[in-house]
Amino acid sequence: MHVPGLRAAGAEVVEWRAPLWLLPGHSRGPAPSGLSAQRVGYELGEAARMVARIAWLVVAGLRIRGPVDVVVVSEFNHALTPLARLFARRWGARLVVDFCFSFWDTAVNDRKVLDPRKPRARYRKWLDATALRMADDVITETPATARQFDDLFGGVLEKAHPLPLGVEETRFSPAPLREREPGDPLRVLYVGSFIPLHGLDTVLEAARLLAGDERISFALCGKGQTREALMDAWDGANVEFPGFVPEEELRERLAAADVCLGVFGTSEKARNVLTHKVWEALASGRPVVTGDGPGPRSMLVDGETALLVPHGDPQALAAALVRLADDPALARRLADAGLELAEAHTTSQIGRMLAEILDRSSSDRFLRGT
Repeated sequence: MHVPGLRAAGAEVVEWRAPLWLLPGHSRGPAPSGLSAQRVGYELGEAARMVARIAWLVVAGLRIRGPVDVVVVSEFNHALTPLARLFARRWGARLVVDFCFSFWDTAVNDRKVLDPRKPRARYRKWLDATALRMADDVITETPATARQFDDLFGGVLEKAHPLPLGVEETRFSPAPLREREPGDPLRVLYVGSFIPLHGLDTVLEAARLLAGDERISFALCGKGQTREALMDAWDGANVEFPGFVPEEELRERLAAADVCLGVFGTSEKARNVLTHKVWEALASGRPVVTGDGPGPRSMLVDGETALLVPHGDPQALAAALVRLADDPALARRLADAGLELAEAHTTSQIGRMLAEILDRSSSDRFLRGT
């Protein structure tokens, strides 16, 4: 998302990256569970892929001729920070790491799939800490995530630059909210991964509390870690689980929805982020209900651009949905204000904001003509 935004802001961008087939896990699916020959083969394959990826990047980096003002390590590429630092020093450039995601915190504290004492968890923590230590500047999703990473790893706040995720212009497909007929239920839509961060257990408990209210129905689209267990435990009639939906169907479901849901998990990360799903719902012109916290509060105003409820609180979520079912005028005001907020945080606007951050971090002028 940042590359077209930076170019729109007038920056000259050279993309330094390996081909798709060298990315981790590409076309291979998730790692086999347990200790088995298949798991060993998978891990050896990933190690070979990493070596090949680094070799590719070294050769590609040696072909780049300066001047280079700033090297940006894009999101989810922490493991490449040491290599990026070597080349940044070679070019006399600043090193900026887009740190929207902590591998260690996500696996250990949020999804709880790794024991913090195990080597794999320790390796992830080393990756995160090394990337943050080597960076001259760090991009974070919200001010709250910057504080969280500073608490976890130290030394972040003095070089952190919060930058909202925003939304790509191509993701905008706003449609007017429909006028609901008597007896037509409020259509509540969730789109995203079934992972602890998103708190689908809270959503389903809210649906259970509303099971007798025929004015409200739910559609939870997506797949992921917790989906099968949640579906197996669910016996209500007011929720459908369409699974993964393709882009065209997703646009249709957004246009047909009356309310979109955000994040309701109870981890610190859940309270500190403002995810893509929220931005895309705003850009679709839909009222949003999401969990409260310092992350959402950095951009959203409760009752004006969204309804914010306590994380992990199904009663509060159910009450917010009843409020929207009873007050179509409120839903329309939220939809209009949310769309206006999204329109002010598109790819091009975020690109200009990032270009200004990079320009300030560079010893030379980063933008053309400055």
